[in-house]
Amino acid sequence: MNRYHITLVTLLLLVPLSGCLGGGDDDDELMEHGAMVEFSKMGTKMLTITCEVAMTEDEKARGLMNRTELGRLEGMLFFYEIPRVVSFWMKDTLIPLDIVFISEEFLVIKVVEADPEPGVPDDELTRYPSGGLVRYVVEMNQGLASAHDVVPGTEVMVLEF
Repeated sequence: MNRYHITLVTLLLLVPLSGCLGGGDDDDELMEHGAMVEFSKMGTKMLTITCEVAMTEDEKARGLMNRTELGRLEGMLFFYEIPRVVSFWMKDTLIPLDIVFISEEFLVIKVVEADPEPGVPDDELTRYPSGGLVRYVVEMNQGLASAHDVVPGTEVMVLEF
């Protein structure tokens, strides 16, 4: 584990619990914490995304629902304390997204492009499975991953919290 990986784990574990202690159900409310997530290959930075961090179950369930815009290099980082297989959907999500699934080893394992599905019943929404155990997921504007060659094997680290 290099120092960036240790920084990520340390920062995510030390995030203030303010997001876990309530704070309203407003869908427009921003997460209490954020991160700069960098995608790189062989030490060369390819893309940096400023992310809100979804750590609580409520934050993960809400995700980017009902947002009408997302800054060009902004997104959301989902953190799971224990690696697991996850599946995402675009329920009430209005912005086309790339969903980047990241292993405990800080490597991209899968990238999918997800389109909004307005008016589609929950049981008919497209599911996007991780395809393996993940510890992190990043949602960002659709097309950024392919434009910056973020593919399985790409390294991930947090630069700033």
